[in-house]
Amino acid sequence: MTDDADKIGDASLAPILTFPTMNKTTTRARALEYIARRQTTGAIRPNTAAVQRSQLMRFCDVAPTDPSRISEKDIVRWARTHAAYSPGTRRLYWSIVKGFTTWLVRTTCAATRSSS
Repeated sequence: MTDDADKIGDASLAPILTFPTMNKTTTRARALEYIARRQTTGAIRPNTAAVQRSQLMRFCDVAPTDPSRISEKDIVRWARTHAAYSPGTRRLYWSIVKGFTTWLVRTTCAATRSSS
């Protein structure tokens, strides 16, 4: 028998664990897919997923809706919003966006190769 804390924890994670379909190609949908995949594979835990999701949603606020249009300018614009943060925090946030954009390129290239 599980206690109420387990039920609350499971219920709060349920929406996170659904993958957006591939036809939802917005930057925000792909960011949520990235976090969900990392969490379901055990690469990150729920608290880490929450931090990463928060930062990626902030990145999505300044990035183009179409992920194929993300440019260096968008990343620089996003990074400038963290100028007052400590160097360690900026490195953490940068690594989150770098991981996402690297994954985005890899999965997009893999999908392009498999469809040709």
